[in-house]
Amino acid sequence: MSNGDDEDDLYRAREYPIETDGLDKGSVIDADTIKQSCGHRRGSDGYRLAMLRIQEYVERRLAERGLVVVTRIEKYTIPICTDTEASDYTQREIARGLRKMRRHHRKMGTVDRANLTDKKRMEHDIAHTIIGRSLSAYLRESRKPAAIPCARSTPVFLPGADDADAGDGEIKADDAGAGDEIKAKK
Repeated sequence: MSNGDDEDDLYRAREYPIETDGLDKGSVIDADTIKQSCGHRRGSDGYRLAMLRIQEYVERRLAERGLVVVTRIEKYTIPICTDTEASDYTQREIARGLRKMRRHHRKMGTVDRANLTDKKRMEHDIAHTIIGRSLSAYLRESRKPAAIPCARSTPVFLPGADDADAGDGEIKADDAGAGDEIKAKK
């Protein structure tokens, strides 16, 4: 039976020797650092897979430090996005995923359901419906005009409401600015 320490040691042994203390938003992990860390030739399959693992490792280590970041792979480097870059990048990735989802949803519609078993047909129909509803909801919401923030023209609190709340739960008309006594229960 292994204890938690042995499992942690095994997990750490698979991590890459990349110093993350000096990394911040806007930093770039260059190709030489990645090559030294993984030992694979730049452009090889092993190098590309190592880049994915290093990308996840860096995000995890920075999150442990309290810095949540977005990283991406750009040719042979791993840039850590600034907030502006992260906003643009994530929007592009979501749009790319939605285009792929729409394309595959269309392909699901071309499946000949007569060749499916009853169980598989039901699973296919449910998946096709759920994906269609998700796409429809996204498209419907994306076409709505965005809310425009504006300044509030009415007061947030009634005049004297902070004084009235300090007593026995009663708000008197004199405090609230109305004519009759209003009883409020807490």
